Amino acid sequence: MKILVPILSLTLLASCAAMAGERFPAPNPAPNNILPAQFTPVPINVDGVVDDAWAAATPAALDKAYNPAMNAPPTAACPVSGSVKAMWDGSLLYLLISVNDPFVNTAPASLTNRDGVEFWIDHFNDKAPKFLEDDGTMTITAPPAAFTANRPQNTIFDNVSSRYLKSYASALRTDVGGATLGYNVEIAWHLGEHARNNGSRFGFDFGINESDASNLRQCRVFWNTASRSRTTDTTVEWGTVELAGHDGGPMQVDTFMLTKNLARANALVRGIWQDEVALDKAIRYGTEALTSGDQWVIDKRNAQRKEATGTTLSDNMSLGARATAAQLSQTELDALRARLAELWHPPVGAQNPDELVVTIRIKLRPDGTLDGLPGLLRRSGTPAGDASAMSAIRAVRNGQPFTMLKPENY
Repeated sequence: MKILVPILSLTLLASCAAMAGERFPAPNPAPNNILPAQFTPVPINVDGVVDDAWAAATPAALDKAYNPAMNAPPTAACPVSGSVKAMWDGSLLYLLISVNDPFVNTAPASLTNRDGVEFWIDHFNDKAPKFLEDDGTMTITAPPAAFTANRPQNTIFDNVSSRYLKSYASALRTDVGGATLGYNVEIAWHLGEHARNNGSRFGFDFGINESDASNLRQCRVFWNTASRSRTTDTTVEWGTVELAGHDGGPMQVDTFMLTKNLARANALVRGIWQDEVALDKAIRYGTEALTSGDQWVIDKRNAQRKEATGTTLSDNMSLGARATAAQLSQTELDALRARLAELWHPPVGAQNPDELVVTIRIKLRPDGTLDGLPGLLRRSGTPAGDASAMSAIRAVRNGQPFTMLKPENY
C-alpha cells in the first residue's frame, strides 16, 4: 500500500444538508462535574411531581451563588438552594431540579426575573469555546410553568430545545401543613443521535433564578462555576450528564431519529436522485417500522433510509469533494458526500446563499482519520458564514473515519 495521504478540498453547500442522521460523538473532553443518569425501565411522568423511580437517582447540589451578571458573589446571601437528578429509559433523558425556596415569586412580567430554572445545553458535549448548533439555553419558571429559549445566538441557529425538548413541567413543593417549601422543575429530553448505552454523555448545566418582592432577579445559583464567559464558552463551566445503570434489560423504544429523518426525506425536492425507487421504498418501510415496537427493526429502517439517500445522490449535488491524490471513484465520492451531508447543520438565519458556502482542506491517514486539523480556505465573513464554517468543520471532524475511501488511494 502506498502511504500517500490524500488531500481533499471539500466545498459544502446548504442544499446537501437536507438530511441529518446519527453522528459520531466528539472525543470526550475533560469534564467539570459529572452527573450519572440512572437507567429506569419505566418512563417518568413529567409533571413536576416526584415519581417513586427518582429515589434511585443520585442528586448533585446546586450551591454556587452569583449576582445576576455572574461576575461576582451576590450582594447578600442567596436564600435558595437546590439539587438536580437525572434518569434515562432508552428513549429519553429526564432531569429533575428541586429548589428550596419558601418565597416563590412568578409575578414579574419578564420570565428571567421570575423564580425558575435555567438549563445550559451542549447536546453533543463538545465543550467548545464558541456556541455551535447543539448549544443553547432555556428557562422554565416555577409554577405556573412558563418557557423561554433565551440565547441571542439563536438568531443564527434554531434553539437546540426546539429539536430535543420533549416536555417540561413545574410544581410546588409543600409540607404536610401546606406551607411552601419550594418547587420542582422536570423535563424530558430526546437522546437523539446519542448511543443508547451506558457512557453516552450530554453537556448540561443548571442554574436557579431567585426573585424577591421587588420583582427583580437578585441572584443565581449554579451546579458548576459561572462567569459571564459561560454565555459563549462551553469548555470549562458546563457539567456533563452521563448515562449509567443499564444492565442489558429491555429499554423504551426510541423512534425519534427515524421520525425526524422520515420527515426530512418526505420533504426533499425530487429530481436530485439517480434512482428514487430505493428512496420511496425506504420511506415506506420506515413508516411501517414506526409502529412495530421493535427497536431492531426501527434502527434497520433508519439505516436503510440513510443508504437510500446517501448512495443515490445525483452527480449534480452541490457537495463537492476534489481529490488531489489518487483519483476517487464516483461511488467513493457519493458516499463521502452522503456522510458529510448527514452531519452538516448550516444555520437557519442566513440571508445570502454565499453565507452557506464553505471550503475546507483536509488530510487523511490510511485508516480514514484526520491527519491534523481541517484547514478553512473559504467562508463568508458574516455571523451566519462563521456559524456555517464552524458547523462544517464539526461535520468533517465528527464524520471520521472516512472508511468509504479505498486503501489503495492512499
